[in-house]
Amino acid sequence: MSLRHNPVVFMALKPRLTVDELASLWLDKGLPPLLPKVHAHHITLMWKPSDEKVRDAIAAFRWSPQDTQVIVNGWLSSNRCQAFAVHLRGRAAELCENAHPHITMATAIGVPPYYSNEMLAKLDPEPLKNETFFTLECDTYVKRSHRNG
Repeated sequence: MSLRHNPVVFMALKPRLTVDELASLWLDKGLPPLLPKVHAHHITLMWKPSDEKVRDAIAAFRWSPQDTQVIVNGWLSSNRCQAFAVHLRGRAAELCENAHPHITMATAIGVPPYYSNEMLAKLDPEPLKNETFFTLECDTYVKRSHRNG
């Protein structure tokens, strides 16, 4: 199959928790109530990667769970967006092209989820206390465009 006819939009890690379970973790940490549009479903590693990067990453994605670790260690919240900051270890860290790995938890109505990248580029996340750090088990996820060409 040619990647050119089935372009990859992004490659990500998908937590093995449901959106509701991640939202509960946010609230259990005593963080502000979530904004109306809850996302909480992935950690983007690559956005619109080249065909070569896709081939390399797909080959590298054949890792076992102990080869990668996602540590949730901080958070940001504004009236527009909320996100968990994450620290990646292992293969995911090697492949990640996102300068600020995170999980967009929620946004205000009309605010796109990628706004969290802009917010994290401008502001430092509030750290979670050591006792509240937590590790997520994740699966890999490849999102392809539905258009040809």
